[in-house]
Amino acid sequence: MLRPWKWLATIAGAAIGFAFSKFFGAVLFVPAVLIGITWFILSKSKVPRIAIPMMAVFIGQTLWMVVGHTIVYMSYNQIDPNVFVDLGGAAAVATWFLLRGSRAAAIGVLVVQIVELAGLALTLGETAIPNFSRGQLALGETLHISLRALGIALCIYVIWNLKKPRPVLAGI
Repeated sequence: MLRPWKWLATIAGAAIGFAFSKFFGAVLFVPAVLIGITWFILSKSKVPRIAIPMMAVFIGQTLWMVVGHTIVYMSYNQIDPNVFVDLGGAAAVATWFLLRGSRAAAIGVLVVQIVELAGLALTLGETAIPNFSRGQLALGETLHISLRALGIALCIYVIWNLKKPRPVLAGI
């Protein structure tokens, strides 16, 4: 049975989700689905429960970047070479956290989130993809920034509350 504060959190989460879907429209659903799938998979693994939201947002957003860059490459034969650095860094710290589950690895995830957010801020409005309006691109950038900000908040929460390092996927 859910406690009253869990009901309140569920209702607040649904209201926030509804508001985001009204603002972002269909653009929200690809990252939402990828984050949801990642959350489900992580909840079935040995990832510390406190870190599941942090890693689901981080990995889900990274998967969204992979999907987006793949579609742009396949459709227009253009790719931003910086994406490989971004994906490499994200894969490295995600793997580190999944293998160690340590506070240091969570700090690594936080650093990548901050660097990615800074990169987004520095290149805001510079993205140009054929057949996409400035408004559509601005919407995607806004969602990326929102997810990075959420990811940073979740990282800080995990770093603050993670008790002791423990191997997560050790022994595989």
